[in-house]
This record gives sequence, structure tokens and C-alpha cells, in this order.
Amino acid sequence: FLSPQLEQMPEHTLMVQNVAIRQLQEAARASGDRLFQVSEEVPEDLWLVNGAVEPVLTVSSTEWHRLRLVMAGVSRWLWLDFGQCQVALLAKDGIYIDDFPRWISHVSLPPGGRADVVARCPGSKDGLEHTVNSHDWPGVWPKSYVGPLFSIRSFQGSKSAPKREHLEPWRPQRRPGYLRDLRDQSADCACKTMLHMRWIDDLLFR
Repeated sequence: FLSPQLEQMPEHTLMVQNVAIRQLQEAARASGDRLFQVSEEVPEDLWLVNGAVEPVLTVSSTEWHRLRLVMAGVSRWLWLDFGQCQVALLAKDGIYIDDFPRWISHVSLPPGGRADVVARCPGSKDGLEHTVNSHDWPGVWPKSYVGPLFSIRSFQGSKSAPKREHLEPWRPQRRPGYLRDLRDQSADCACKTMLHMRWIDDLLFR
């Protein structure tokens, strides 16, 4: 389905989630739970990536890496900045785009959202670290988390490492029926859908 270049890329799934400590404590008190305990050192709004606090992803500066980002938190949006890394969008919420590589400066992730990006970061012999931060949303709404989430440590490739290569354009050759482009289609308005409090077209919600 994907191009050979995309198929061969190193792939990393990054599950981002936040643990709202204060809300959990309130829920424990309300339910009479005496077992739930949290250390005073844990921040009130704890953010984890793959279950760890600010983990480090190690990569080679000559390689493109596919990052599969999943926002499993429920409280705030993420507005991710990858610093000096080159980042191209590949898919949003599991839907591949038609104009890859689409170069982007930020990645927007709402609660429950997903994004697949391809990234490459400049490196050094000892490893150059790039912190991936979430920033204030550029508009008034929604409220976003502000702070670091994880880092990418990029090492300069050895002489035997593959040469840096450009990203090749790619688009999906086919799409499922529910993703067809209907912008140039004319609706005949012949479909009638009967709506009821419990029914749609005489079918009962169960």
C-alpha cells in the first residue's frame, strides 16, 4: 500500500496521555477509596509518553523516521513543535493525505486524535537532542498543554551509514468508499431519512 521508501522507514508509535492527579484524588475520596495514593513529588498534571516521563527517542541523522502519534489524553489539546527537525505529515486520524510530503511546522492533536508524521533531525557525533514541546494554541480556543513531552536524540551517521535522501512524493492509489471525494458530485436529494427519538428509518437504537 505504501511506497517502498515509507515501508522501509523505522517506525515508532508514541502514545501520549495525561494523568489528572487532582481529579483522580477527588474521585477516590468520593468513592471512599482508601487504597489510591499519590506521591507528593508527582505533579498535578502528569504527562506520559509510552508510560514514561519525557522519554528519549534515539535516531540517526541520515534516516527518516515514521512517528505514529496517538493523543490518549482527555483534558487538553497538543500543539507540538519539533524544533530543528524536518517534519512532513503523512496521515491524520488514520487517513493518508493526497499530497505527501506536506511540510509542517506544528502538529495539532486533540484528545483522541492521531497523526502520522515523517521526521528527520540534524545530529552530532555525541548526539544532538531535540525536545518536542507542546505550545499555546495560536487562537483563543482550545486550551492546550504547555510543556515538554519527549526528546529525539540524533546521532551523526557514520561513513558507512546510508546517504541522506529526499522524501519521494506519494499518494494512496485507492480509498475505501467512505473516503471518496464527493466535492464534484451533485446530490439529487432523493434520499428520505425518517428520524424519531428512538428510530431512524424504522430501525430501533439498541
